[in-house]
Amino acid sequence: VRNIFVHKRGFVDDEFIKRQSILANEACFAPFVSLLEKEPIKLTGSSVREHKNPAIDLAIDLVCEVDLWLTDNP
Repeated sequence: VRNIFVHKRGFVDDEFIKRQSILANEACFAPFVSLLEKEPIKLTGSSVREHKNPAIDLAIDLVCEVDLWLTDNP
């Protein structure tokens, strides 16, 4: 979803369509799995609130994994 806003002006592209099957496994992404190509992604305050914590958690997990890799591979 972030990529769509940053790189595609908020409109669904073919890459997003291909990845919808991955999103379908996550309940918080349910509003996005039926979007069609060139359709805008609409965010509301509640959808942003719902997605911010998982995004932060994933970012923390990524930083921790990189830190572990750097520790194991000096």
